[in-house]
Amino acid sequence: MQIAVAIALLAIAMAWSFTVITGSKIVHKAQQISGELLAKNAFLMMARLDRDMDYRIALLGTLGSLPFIRHRNDPQAIRATLSNTSESLPALVWMALTDAKGYVLIATDPRLESTSLAEHPLYRQAVDKLYLGDRLEGTLITEEPGQQARLVDLSQPLFADDGSFSGVLAARFSWQLASNALAQLPVLDADTQDLQLLILGHDRQVLLGPAHLQGRPLPALARQSSLAWQALDWPEEGRFLTAFAKSRHPSLGWQLLLRQPLAAANQVDTEITLSIFWSSFVVSLAVAALGWWLSGRITRPLTRIARAADRLSAGIPTVIPQVRGAREIETLSQSISQLVQNLSQQQSALGAMESLALKDPLTGLPNRSALLRFMQGQIDPLVFLYLDLDGFKGINDRLGHQTGDKVLREVASRLVHNIREGDIAVRLGGDEFLVALQLGPHIQPVQVAERILATLNQPISLGQEMLDVGCSMGGAYWPKDHEDPKAAVDLADRALYQAKAAGKGRVHFYRHPD
Repeated sequence: MQIAVAIALLAIAMAWSFTVITGSKIVHKAQQISGELLAKNAFLMMARLDRDMDYRIALLGTLGSLPFIRHRNDPQAIRATLSNTSESLPALVWMALTDAKGYVLIATDPRLESTSLAEHPLYRQAVDKLYLGDRLEGTLITEEPGQQARLVDLSQPLFADDGSFSGVLAARFSWQLASNALAQLPVLDADTQDLQLLILGHDRQVLLGPAHLQGRPLPALARQSSLAWQALDWPEEGRFLTAFAKSRHPSLGWQLLLRQPLAAANQVDTEITLSIFWSSFVVSLAVAALGWWLSGRITRPLTRIARAADRLSAGIPTVIPQVRGAREIETLSQSISQLVQNLSQQQSALGAMESLALKDPLTGLPNRSALLRFMQGQIDPLVFLYLDLDGFKGINDRLGHQTGDKVLREVASRLVHNIREGDIAVRLGGDEFLVALQLGPHIQPVQVAERILATLNQPISLGQEMLDVGCSMGGAYWPKDHEDPKAAVDLADRALYQAKAAGKGRVHFYRHPD
């Protein structure tokens, strides 16, 4: 009787221990993966906003460097240039050129002309350097007063040939520019159930987010560490898995928060844990009943099984012995083997979840997480090629997202076939890709980049449709251009914008300023 009770208790304890340990690991690991995915998506979204703002800054700087704008000697050409630029910039309210005293000489909105911006930060803070500001203002200058609007102001000082200040080139954007930028960036690799996006201004006012929070200042959250994601208590709302990302432009002070209710994030984990618990509990009861009923006949076989179970508890890989003899003994042996197999499959599922977190689900290419792992293990120098498809948005708008997805998969396939073993092609998001090449004595990065560019510029055949997509490419070397590989990727991104500004469909490598 005592042997039967001891065997039953041992079986129950073993099953319960496996359930608690495995369930706890699943919940912890799954929450960690969900948090990291939220953080990666928050980073990608904020990077998209920053790159969109970088493009506007670069464009304004390019316009300000044009001789006829700097010298203001061809009003007709200036007006045409500002008008054409405003048509290509979403969310632009107006652009204006002032004289040295702040009076508007030429503007895309005629109502601004001859008015003074001398008392406005657009002029006052741009007399010696670029001005970028996020402000809440009661007038759009060209609209009726009394309206409250979130605006982004950007202005560039202009200087005459003798170095004297001659005026500013200013642009005003509505907050719609952020909505437009984020609308083009899908949330990647994440369970989007109850996912909520918030963007805060420098005053912690919710600029974009749920309706009940929008326009209200958000109180400081009690963060326990500096991690990019945490499980936090939101006042009067509950507990959320929350990821944070800050803008690279301190004058804007934007902060992006991506949050998901903890209950929604843990729903699948809870179901798996309950399934493990009930499976283990049922098997434990069966083992206990068999042990109680057949204690006299199964002492020796169960001793072998108990020893195998002890080795498993110690972490030693062991196969549960298949005992031959009475049917009940064989059933017990098979039941315990199935229990161990089921729990081992749950452990394998954890590994599969981690593998999925490193791949882009649409193209099958490695994602940004895989790129970070790749860079961490590198010793030899690298060259980063940052790619952006030139005609992709038009294909999406004209032929739909399904065709766009096929184009992205074809681009991924061409990239894979144009790199060597040891190199990596990554999809960063949207229509942006990155290729990391390992430098060697016989590698010619410029030739490789031009070969990839030529391959991607070839028409893509989809059924009876031949699509011309094309791409632009920026390159940077690590550690030659920067000792931090992440910063080198940013330099390649900056070179990409220079390639686009120079006419698209070309390669441009980053050059250090003289």
